Formats: sequence, structure tokens, C-alpha cells
Amino acid sequence: MNRWHLLAIVVLAGAGYVGVAYAKAQPVGWALVLSASAVAAILGAIVWVFDRWLWRLGLLHPWFVPFPDINGKWTVRTSRSWLTHSKDPAFTGTAEIEQRFFSIFMRIVWDDGSRSALRGRVPVAAQGGLYAFAAVVSNAYPVDRKLPNETKTAGFFFHEQDRKPDMLQIFYSTDGLGAAVIELTRAQARG
Repeated sequence: MNRWHLLAIVVLAGAGYVGVAYAKAQPVGWALVLSASAVAAILGAIVWVFDRWLWRLGLLHPWFVPFPDINGKWTVRTSRSWLTHSKDPAFTGTAEIEQRFFSIFMRIVWDDGSRSALRGRVPVAAQGGLYAFAAVVSNAYPVDRKLPNETKTAGFFFHEQDRKPDMLQIFYSTDGLGAAVIELTRAQARG
């Protein structure tokens, strides 16, 4: 379920409100439509606030919110050597993750000046703390590296039991042969 599903439910709730009133033989006029609009607006506001903030409340984890809160600033280290058995150097940088209930956005600034950004849907919980999400990834390289900027799709997977972890390993695979592990360590204390 995503935010559009919930917004459709909000609209249906307003229409249902009008339908019930009509079934009770109440006159259908502007007063009823305004009441239905108020119901839909209140439900829409609740969905909006939940998407941005309320889902983070600890009392909702794990029975209602099945995935961890990984918002914040992180130090990043990644290498492809685990897959290719090569001596690829590790890449390091900093990341900022903006996570909402329905989406996730991560910006990474690599120490060599490259930048990566990913935008994906809410992680889908699987059994035993395994999470997966798909994202669109954009990479921008410094001019002196003479590499073309690129955009591709990728699958991300991680295993985590803690509701708000301080360390995280994310495995990812892109179209083509790109695959790696991203190791994240929380850069700022949890508040």
C-alpha cells in the first residue's frame, strides 16, 4: 500500500459519508458536501502527518510499522570486492537519509567528489528482519574522472532487528553487473 492508496481511501471515506447520509434520507446539499469534505480533509491530514512523523513512534514498532527508522546522517563505506573477489578499493563518504513511511531518499557524497542519490519506495518487510526496496539511483562524477553521469534501477536488501540502528549493512544489485555492500555507521547521536 502506498500514499495514493491511502488518499483514495480518504476520498472514498468522504463519498461514503455522503452515501450514508443520503441513505438516511438526509438532504444532499452543500452542508453535507462540506461535512464530507471536512472528513476527507481530516483523514488526509492524518495520513500526511503519519507519513512524515507519526510512523517513527516507538510504540508502533514492530506491530504496525514493520521496518526500522534509518533517518539521519551516516558515514559510508562500500566495496565491490565481496562479489567480484577483486582488490577494488573501498569507497568512503557521508550519507543523509530522509525516510518517510512511504518512501526513502538517500544522498551520498563520496570522498572523491562523486555524488549518488537514490529514491525508493517504503521498504517491504520480510520474515526475520529482512527488508528490501527498489530505488532509482543517480550517480554524478567529477569532470576529471571522465565518466558519464548515470541513472539506473537497483534493488537494496538489509537485515536489521533494531528499531533505530546505529550500524547497517545494505546489499545492492543494479541492472548490469553492479553489486556491492554499503556499510553505514550513524554519524550523529540519536535524539
